[in-house]
Amino acid sequence: MKTLIELWDKRNQDELSWFRSALSVVAIIIGLIVSFKSTESKNEIENILFIVAILLNALCLLCGLLFLYRDVSTSDLLVKGHVKHMLHDLSSDSKETSSIVSPKPFYEILRRAFFVLLFLSILSSLIFGTYQSLF
Repeated sequence: MKTLIELWDKRNQDELSWFRSALSVVAIIIGLIVSFKSTESKNEIENILFIVAILLNALCLLCGLLFLYRDVSTSDLLVKGHVKHMLHDLSSDSKETSSIVSPKPFYEILRRAFFVLLFLSILSSLIFGTYQSLF
């Protein structure tokens, strides 16, 4: 059981590290898009592509940051569970405690939304950059 917990913890840390790296890339992409946007707008299509690229990148960044909060939220649930078990143990002779806490389903939705938005934001950034360089 201890090995399973260690493996799960390592997997979780690797996933969080990957998310932090991906969020850094998304933030850099936002900066690049804004810096490459010319002050004179050539046409309406370029303006729409710019807005779509910025919005998708910003939504991706927001979903990723909210997903990173998952560990804080899960830790809060774990602490509350431990306190509840400790109070229960004080009132009874039971020595057995269990502390399995799973994250809220909302965080799985955020995780999936992040991946979809990451794909769409990279795609929209490429389309914006290509359109801007061609016209």
